[in-house]
Amino acid sequence: MPEEPCFRIDAISPVGYIPLPLDNDEHTKILRAKTALRFGVGFEQRFDILLENYATLERYILDLALRNAVFMGDSTSRLREAKHTVNRHLNNLLSSAKLYIDQTAHAISDQFGSASSQYRRFIESTRDEYDNSLAYRALEALRGYAQHRGLPTHSVSFSSRRDETDLEKIKVRHIVTFGIVPEIIREDGGFKPSVLRELDSIVDKDGRIEIMPLIREYVSGIARIHKSACMAISAELDMADSFVVSLFERVALLTGHRCISARIWGTTTAEGMIPYGVISSEWTEDRRSYAKKNCYAEYISGQYVSSRQAIQHEDTIGAPMIDFDTPKSSRRGSIEFTQFERQPPVPSRHQQSEPTAAG
Repeated sequence: MPEEPCFRIDAISPVGYIPLPLDNDEHTKILRAKTALRFGVGFEQRFDILLENYATLERYILDLALRNAVFMGDSTSRLREAKHTVNRHLNNLLSSAKLYIDQTAHAISDQFGSASSQYRRFIESTRDEYDNSLAYRALEALRGYAQHRGLPTHSVSFSSRRDETDLEKIKVRHIVTFGIVPEIIREDGGFKPSVLRELDSIVDKDGRIEIMPLIREYVSGIARIHKSACMAISAELDMADSFVVSLFERVALLTGHRCISARIWGTTTAEGMIPYGVISSEWTEDRRSYAKKNCYAEYISGQYVSSRQAIQHEDTIGAPMIDFDTPKSSRRGSIEFTQFERQPPVPSRHQQSEPTAAG
């Protein structure tokens, strides 16, 4: 007669491995929980990678603004390096956004099935963002352009402007912006024509588009997709969390030792027990830690950072800025340094061009 199936876990504790027998139903549940918990931590890690790449880009722009305020005499040489580094950070961000969307869709399909409500909800969320947000459409098209045709940033600008909000204590605002030039993109090709026409309508007087506000809205859009997916998959993850907690509590009650992970074993063969890998409650802790850290990401598009001590009657500004007090004897007007990837083509009829000081 064939032997009865035999299942167990070896709980890993400070005193070594603690065996705990499982019945067939428990074995099935722990394998399902293992898959769900690994899926859940990967889901949050991908989103965290995206946000950390976004934060790195923002941090670099803020650092540029600070260095321009402190070391203004070195602005021209810094401009060349800035364009290269901004492109590197933006490429990393766009790649991690693509990674998040594609891998998350694949992971949800693997975990729940391509016909599942969870998968359909994720795909619908991405389509909704694409349909309702120019920023999302533009950055998705820019990612494809950056992958196949050219660098995603065409110009970087350093500028300083007088802030006369308080006439007794006038300040100088140091601003760093970077952008794209639709005419350069049109010349290169490889960009969705309908999105390019939309971008034509928001160029500035020099034919450029400051891209940081679009990036913030794009990241907020992905955060909304992520939030929707979280709601769709939460029941499965909660069930896995509860089962693993209850299993490890049984080990603690039987032995008096706390454990956080275990090896899973299956039916005995001639070669011994079949290993089914490891399961760990730390996956739950990691997932929840990432989720807590990133829970307000959908509001990124409505925030900016400034070093000012107090801001009064201030509208939201898209570019990072650093403000410094300026003595009345040395007040200056606006100055701006800009470097293009290459000289932009002659603006089309709907654009106006004014000279810009080149770095």
